[in-house]
Amino acid sequence: MTGQSTAGTDLAFDPTAVEPVDVEGQIAPLPAGASEPTEAECVTQLQKNELSELDLARDVAFCVQTGEGRTAYLRVISAPVEGEGKVRLKATVWDLPQ
Repeated sequence: MTGQSTAGTDLAFDPTAVEPVDVEGQIAPLPAGASEPTEAECVTQLQKNELSELDLARDVAFCVQTGEGRTAYLRVISAPVEGEGKVRLKATVWDLPQ
């Protein structure tokens, strides 16, 4: 997203650094090999292990809380090795808390 506006964006990727950049929300890594978490498990991880960025590699999993308050789980399906190419993610996004 280099050179592009991130207004209204909760999570952006810098294609030159191949790292997610937290624009408004929070990011928390999940342990390697962990199964897909529930929303409550993601919230707990976000409270305990908040980061502002992390390296992307195949099978890296993390939880995100967006600037709008949504909680999401993301797992990297594929990521370029040298920073060239596309990042593919599996994502689960839960509704806003009631």
